[in-house]
Amino acid sequence: MILSTLLMALAIQTPVDPTAAITTPGNTMKIAPYTMMFSGTTSTDGSSPIVRWEWDFDDRGATDEGMVMAHRFDSAGTYDVELTVVGGDGHTDTDTIEVVVSAFSGTTFYVSSSGSDRNNGLSTSRPFKTLSYAESQMNITTSSGSPNKLLLKRGDTWTITGNWGPPSPSIVDAYGGGAKPIIDFPTADDHFSMGAGSATSGWGLSRIVNNINITNSSGDRLTDDIVTGTEWGSTLRDCDLEGGGVKVSHTAGSTPSQHVKLFILEDCTI
Repeated sequence: MILSTLLMALAIQTPVDPTAAITTPGNTMKIAPYTMMFSGTTSTDGSSPIVRWEWDFDDRGATDEGMVMAHRFDSAGTYDVELTVVGGDGHTDTDTIEVVVSAFSGTTFYVSSSGSDRNNGLSTSRPFKTLSYAESQMNITTSSGSPNKLLLKRGDTWTITGNWGPPSPSIVDAYGGGAKPIIDFPTADDHFSMGAGSATSGWGLSRIVNNINITNSSGDRLTDDIVTGTEWGSTLRDCDLEGGGVKVSHTAGSTPSQHVKLFILEDCTI
């Protein structure tokens, strides 16, 4: 009787390892440079609660620690991202996922306030003039399945009445020298839209916007936002937002990947 009681006690006290689990945003555009969110929130405790979430991004020795992390992959390639969870009793478990980051392969269009919508928009010497026309031409080629890029001339300004945003998926950036190009929304309720669209050939709903000054020249908005978006992994990087903020809507999902469909704000000035 004493021996069986001892064996039962030992069985009850046998440590149980935690279980590591990585979740990432579903349906996002992975074109370098690409910033991706990683979550370890669906990992489960073992005999004791998890106390550390350790990440190895397989990217030039990059590591980090935290339950939810962001990492930017500057180069195209295949990366084996690893999460190790550590319980309070020292027991560990590891989960690994593969992240494939692609090089840009779409069409690059140019737009300048001194250009013309009769141009083909395919070079700095023949840029489009209006953002709306440039968007329409990007939509034509985006429908073939490859995200496109729109480059706005530095030092130029576009004033938009109504809402405007690049096609989904797409990349917006600046070209030339000087100050960041300005997109001005002077009317209340008008804004730069990073909202969702229709998924296209697996590239997802993302937009990546770099090096743009998005502003409201009529004064600060206390109740309205100049950038709106949803949580499909869209990214604002190195942008200046003046006279308003960012509003991100989130739709609760039923699967782990839907819990981290985040809007990424990286190195921006607000």
